[in-house]
Amino acid sequence: TDTTARTYTVNNSVFSTDDVVTLGNYSSTANISVASGAGFTMYLAGTATTGTRTIAPRGVATIIFESASVGYISGPGVT
Repeated sequence: TDTTARTYTVNNSVFSTDDVVTLGNYSSTANISVASGAGFTMYLAGTATTGTRTIAPRGVATIIFESASVGYISGPGVT
């Protein structure tokens, strides 16, 4: 949960298969970025798109981990 603009980095081998993390952006003005650290691939759910994602103000993102090195991010306000 956050209210200021910042970047969170998801690193390889921190989470395990089937772990789930939810991030809420409670700011009314600032975006939050979620980046992939070295060795971690994060897909925008339902696409082949990888890389840093943005959580818009008042948005919510959930990351589901396929493994320690692959995850899928989705949610309202995630691009």
